[in-house]
Amino acid sequence: MRYIVLGRPFGLKDQAGELRERLYRDFKAAWSVEFMEVDARLGREFVWRSDAFLRQDYLAALMDGDKAACLHSYSLHDLTREYEWDKSYLRDVLTESALGVLRGLGVSSFMSMEHFIIMPEYRGGRELVNTFDAMVCLGLEFFHARAAAGAVVTLTRNAKSINKFLTRLEFRSILEDLTHNGEPADLMVYDSPVRAPHKRADMERRIRELWENRLVLEAFPLDRAFPGQDNPLQDLARNA
Repeated sequence: MRYIVLGRPFGLKDQAGELRERLYRDFKAAWSVEFMEVDARLGREFVWRSDAFLRQDYLAALMDGDKAACLHSYSLHDLTREYEWDKSYLRDVLTESALGVLRGLGVSSFMSMEHFIIMPEYRGGRELVNTFDAMVCLGLEFFHARAAAGAVVTLTRNAKSINKFLTRLEFRSILEDLTHNGEPADLMVYDSPVRAPHKRADMERRIRELWENRLVLEAFPLDRAFPGQDNPLQDLARNA
């Protein structure tokens, strides 16, 4: 397995275009089923649009060879900027009361985690929990190393027990018993100064190995990479 993060493409030159296209097809195949269920529950006609994929600042994938085992997306939000307040995520997904709670906690910027999904063939037994924990912890490593934001914020799908899973990983609920897309949800926040090691030593070793072998690519500037990461574009081509 390898943890890969792709920054938002800049202009028409996307150095990770082929890989992003492949991950988009995986994203569409998995999330169209979920979105179809949401629209049916809310009595809406289902029409697929790629906005949920394109509006994210970062797309993260846990790759098993050339297949995505898990997808996750991250975006950065600056509550001190007026133009941020009118974007759809803050207006349509979070609520005014949720933003008020965040401000009350002193959160002026945050990284949202959205659209977490494990591909169906990787959902069997204990491996589902292992993949969930690894991907969330890798996202927290990314947050601490890269995001320069004050917290991580996410809306959970409580029907799938995501709130219970995240509580084990240092998240806490700041608003409970919400309704999102017709389902019960919690607004959860993570604001620890460092990520605590996983309670299972074998999982922590796995997370550390995945993090140390990460591949993070930003579209602008094109050659930006983590310190110690050699020639990321050549590495991407080799793994595409």
